[in-house]
Amino acid sequence: MKLEEILDDPPSTLDYMEQHVNVGSPSGFGNEAQLSDAYAPGGTDGPFPLWTCSGRTPAFTTQIGYVPPRALPTSADESCIAIHPKMASHSDLQRGYIDLFGTQSPLFVPTSSGRTVRLTTGDRRWYVKLHYAGLLGRIDRSLPLRKAIAGPEISQELESSIKQGRMPHSIFILREVGVRVLHLDNITSWGMVIRDPVPYGASGHVIRALIPLFSLFSPDRRSPDDPLLIEQLLDHWGTSAETTLCDTILGPIVDGFFELILQQGIQIELNAQNILVAFNANMHAVGIVIRDLMGAEKDLPIRRTLGLKADFLSSPYKCIDNTDPTNYTIRHSFAFDFKLSHYVLAPIIAAAATSCRSAIKVSTDNCSAYVRDVAASKLGRLPGDYLPNGHWYRHPRQFLHRDRPYEQVAAPLFR
Repeated sequence: MKLEEILDDPPSTLDYMEQHVNVGSPSGFGNEAQLSDAYAPGGTDGPFPLWTCSGRTPAFTTQIGYVPPRALPTSADESCIAIHPKMASHSDLQRGYIDLFGTQSPLFVPTSSGRTVRLTTGDRRWYVKLHYAGLLGRIDRSLPLRKAIAGPEISQELESSIKQGRMPHSIFILREVGVRVLHLDNITSWGMVIRDPVPYGASGHVIRALIPLFSLFSPDRRSPDDPLLIEQLLDHWGTSAETTLCDTILGPIVDGFFELILQQGIQIELNAQNILVAFNANMHAVGIVIRDLMGAEKDLPIRRTLGLKADFLSSPYKCIDNTDPTNYTIRHSFAFDFKLSHYVLAPIIAAAATSCRSAIKVSTDNCSAYVRDVAASKLGRLPGDYLPNGHWYRHPRQFLHRDRPYEQVAAPLFR
């Protein structure tokens, strides 16, 4: 991928980067084992239609917010949800009141997550997050009621904060504007979530292009001889590249992560897949765009201190409380010391500092020190036991079904 191509056709190049300028998860668990080439990111079969699943009465369906008609077949009504084609024969759907049909659907392409897809046509190319009953990567991607409504709940909180001017201007979100859930029985439910493709934030009008964060340090599978995008950006930025990298990408990521905690009691799970870097017409970064808000954790003690609501429709999903102080600290460390540090910050710094095909060099030590300084300034505004002292937590290298085990590791990377 050439840097200059991105501004020529931002929507299409974004889809291309999702699928082909993508080295995969640092966990080492990819989607390839679970998704066929027809539906996997980077597959060769092209766009595909979704199936639709309908209860024979709207009483079986819950809807919150807006579900655009274009995200479903033209014959669909308010009782329908879209489902992934691989789920069409799932045993959950073998019920007397379920109708399945797969015709007349618009075409979609997969994003890097595999179970979230995006419309291929139209002025507003909506994202649809689908129920996927099984492992993608190493985590089960089912989307029952509480999970399905969690992202739109957080989206509403952040949208309100942006409107009130309580969010950094370098932070944008892809709003989750609607959710529809089909109830198969009193226990089982399948959901779909609609995500707006347009970044929402205080200065969204300056955004001309989006680059998935992982695409900054991933080779292009179809053009492996092209320099990494981070290498091309370093050359584009010239002698100020190190300062630009710190001030416009690394800094906003760390600042946004902690400001959401400090001002909203919302701990976003930031990884290389759910961050997009927003660029202006001169290909200078103007902020980061956060997407896939389902995994955001509601830090109830902080929210109570701030006078914010602590009751959510999605509770207890992704609610953390100091009634269990050990888990409370582990969750903080997991989000910052593991996901943000090792999945986001370290790969960017490493790719920029070890660049072979850029005339500009940046220092690992300088960039790391910058991140530590920003993090320390934010942590100084949080309780002293917010993070564990001298160690951190991550998942062991194993598939994660229902349990979420953690292991303790020495020497946090950025504190």
